[in-house]
Amino acid sequence: MRTFIAINFNQDVKNRLLSIEKSLKSMSEKGRFTSRDNLHMTLIFLGEIAEDRVKLAQLCVKNITAPKFLMVVNRLGRFKRPDGDIYWVGIETNTILSSIYNQLYNNLSSYDFYIKDSEYVPHLTLARDYVIKDEEALEKYKEEFEKINIQVESIQLMKSEMIDNKLTYTVLYTKDLDTI
Repeated sequence: MRTFIAINFNQDVKNRLLSIEKSLKSMSEKGRFTSRDNLHMTLIFLGEIAEDRVKLAQLCVKNITAPKFLMVVNRLGRFKRPDGDIYWVGIETNTILSSIYNQLYNNLSSYDFYIKDSEYVPHLTLARDYVIKDEEALEKYKEEFEKINIQVESIQLMKSEMIDNKLTYTVLYTKDLDTI
C-alpha cells in the first residue's frame, strides 16, 4: 500500500492554492497541476508498505505530541528539472512543524520504516513538468506573492492509489493536535 503522512486543507485554503495554480497556468507553456482533491502538504512519504505495517505507521502518528498551530505559506519556488520544473509554495520556518517532522522521523525510524534522509523542505507541490512561457510575469508574481495563513489542527496518515485512472488519496488515520 502506497502511503504518506500529510497535512490536509479546508476548502478556503484549497481555493487560495487553486488561485495560485491558475496564475501559474496562465504563465506556462505546459504543466501538470495538482487537483483540488489532492492538495496537501506531505510531512513524510513512506512509499509502499505492507498492509500489516499500516497499524505501526498509525501508532507513529498517534504518538505525536504537538499543539494546533498556524502555518504560513510565504513564497513560490521551484525545483529545476530537465523536462519541466516542479513549482511549489513554501512554508515559513515553524518550530512546531519542525518538531512534528522530527517526532515522525524518529518514531518511524524506530520501527524500521525507510525514510529518505535529506533536509526537510516544507512545501506544497502545485505543478509538475512545468515549462514557463513568461519569465518576467512569473518574477513579478513572485514579488507580489500574498501569504496564506493555515490553521493546522490535525495530521493524517494517507493512502495513495489509482481509482478509475484518477490518483486518489484516502485518509487512513487522523491525529488531532492538542488544544493549548
